[in-house]
Amino acid sequence: VVRHVLAVVVPVIAEVALPYQLSLRDQLTRAQIMSDLVLSRSSLLSSQLASAFRRLEVFAPAQACSSQAVALMRQIDLGSSLLQGVGYVEDNRLLCSSLGQPEAMDVGPADYVSATNVAIRRQRELPISPGTPLLLVTAMSGFTGLVHPALIFSLSDDGGDLPAGTVSYSTRQTIIHTGPTTLNWAEAQIAPDAYDGTLVMGDQLIAWRRSSQWDQFAYAAVPVAAIGAELR
Repeated sequence: VVRHVLAVVVPVIAEVALPYQLSLRDQLTRAQIMSDLVLSRSSLLSSQLASAFRRLEVFAPAQACSSQAVALMRQIDLGSSLLQGVGYVEDNRLLCSSLGQPEAMDVGPADYVSATNVAIRRQRELPISPGTPLLLVTAMSGFTGLVHPALIFSLSDDGGDLPAGTVSYSTRQTIIHTGPTTLNWAEAQIAPDAYDGTLVMGDQLIAWRRSSQWDQFAYAAVPVAAIGAELR
């Protein structure tokens, strides 16, 4: 009797298990592709920001909004694929920028300061960009890059709807993200010597990849429920 039961049950289990494994692999592949693309864009953005700050730091604070400095900001802006604008922040105010603002604008205090003393302001909607929350990245010199999130996340037709973002590796603070997020990266189990991997946080299956150059890693998340939905 047992043999007859096993002869029936084992193939049924196999028929369920194999599609589940295939569904899991498909969803992980989507997340891994997206995290790789986000990391590529984020690394390019970091390079463009570092280059912009180096070029602008020849100007002392008293000359940061001079006509020569603003002209260089515009030149950098036009030559950068991922910067929406370049400006100068002092005392939580954007005093000038490549966008040609008429007056100083309040940008509020930084959300956090990175391990490299870069101030990060997330989701800041400015009068010159109504309806478009920007990421502001400010160097110690006060020079600031303005980033539109869509330039990071509008990457491809496949996977572009996945929640994704970049996170500071050293502080575990989210730098930029798309979609709603309740991910607590301080509790994420990431080995110090690991540069990529997958993990489950809450109801999200996450693929992540760490930069070999910058203090950040990128991630993309798939709802665990999506595996069952594809299986059905």
